[in-house]
Amino acid sequence: MVPNDRGSQAGYTLLSDHPIIVDDLSAETRFQGPDLLIEHQVRSGMSVIIGNKNEPFGILGAHTKKHRTFTDDDVNFLQAMANMLAGAIDRSQTEETLVTKDREIRQTYIDVFAAVTGGKLVVLSKEELLENIGRPLGKAFALAFYEDLASARAQLRKEMDESFSRDVDKQEMTTAAGEAMANAIKHSGSGQVRAFKSNGSVQVMIEDAGPGIDFSLLPKATLMAGFSTKQTLGIGFTIMLELCDRLMLSTQPGDTTVVLEMSAGHP
Repeated sequence: MVPNDRGSQAGYTLLSDHPIIVDDLSAETRFQGPDLLIEHQVRSGMSVIIGNKNEPFGILGAHTKKHRTFTDDDVNFLQAMANMLAGAIDRSQTEETLVTKDREIRQTYIDVFAAVTGGKLVVLSKEELLENIGRPLGKAFALAFYEDLASARAQLRKEMDESFSRDVDKQEMTTAAGEAMANAIKHSGSGQVRAFKSNGSVQVMIEDAGPGIDFSLLPKATLMAGFSTKQTLGIGFTIMLELCDRLMLSTQPGDTTVVLEMSAGHP
C-alpha cells in the first residue's frame, strides 16, 4: 500500500495530476527519496498513475542510476504501458465479479432444486458426484446408435438381477435409464451407461460429451414435463425424478453426467 503523501516519489505521484519526472533524486525537494531507490543509487526517474487518479490501481515508474533527461516521448511511452496495465486489471476484476456472480446464481439454483424436489435433485461438480458413486456392477456400455438401447437396457437389467433382490424396482430403473440413454444419443450423438451398487442402492450413470445444460434453462429442463431443447440435452428429468429416489447431475460443456439412484424398498 502506497500512501498518497510526500514520503516517496510514488506517494507524491498519487497527489499529482501529471507524470512526475525526477532529474536528480539526491537534489529532490518535492518529496523524500525512498530508501529502496537510495540503496540502489537511483539518480533519475519518472512515474505515472496506473488507472484513474480518483481510484488508482497503483504507480508505474522507471529509474536509472545514471543521470538522464527524460523526454515527452519517454513519459508518453510509460503512460501507455500504465494504461495497458490499468485495462488488464480492470478486465480481470470485471471477470472475477462475473465469476462470483455466476457462482452465486448456480448455488441459488442448487438450493432451489433441492427444496422444490425434496432433495431428490442434487446438482454437483463432477468430483463431488464421483465421490457419491459406489462399486461398479460391470463394464461401461457405449451408446452410439438407437439400436444400442435394447442391448444396454438388457445388460442393465441383467446386472441388477444379479446384484439386487426384489426390493429394487428394476423395471422403473430401466425405464428411467432408458429415457436418459435415448435422449443422450439424440442430443449428444453418443455416450455411455454403467451401473453401480452403493449401500444397497442401485445407481445408473449416463455420461455424454454434449454441449451441457444451460443453467438459465435448467429449471425448465429439470422440472417442466416435456421441456426439451438442444441446450438441455432433452433428457426427461421429470420422468426420472418421478421414478427414482435421487438424481445427481453434473453438467458443463463437453461433460454432462446424470446418476439415477434407487434404494432398496423403493415405494
